[in-house]
Amino acid sequence: MYIFIERYCKENYCLSILIFMAFIYYSFFSAIRQSMALSIAINSFGYIGDRKWIKAILLILLGGSFHYTALVLLAFIPFTFTQWTKRKIILALLGSVAV
Repeated sequence: MYIFIERYCKENYCLSILIFMAFIYYSFFSAIRQSMALSIAINSFGYIGDRKWIKAILLILLGGSFHYTALVLLAFIPFTFTQWTKRKIILALLGSVAV
């Protein structure tokens, strides 16, 4: 899946379709709601990169209205205020695993 995304998904739209399709076959309603929420919220990355935080927050909140896991993307907004180094990436990875 990672190789496919790296080679063929150059836009957020393609990635959001992949997330939606990955969960569409689950029989649980919660999984379908979660995939819809992430499909909507993943499109906020473009706005986060352009530092248009209000539009990004609105998209994330819209996705969060379907399922609360989309609200995790709100954590990306403070990350735009800092420069990433290898050390910060490792710390963020360890923090994610710990949480």
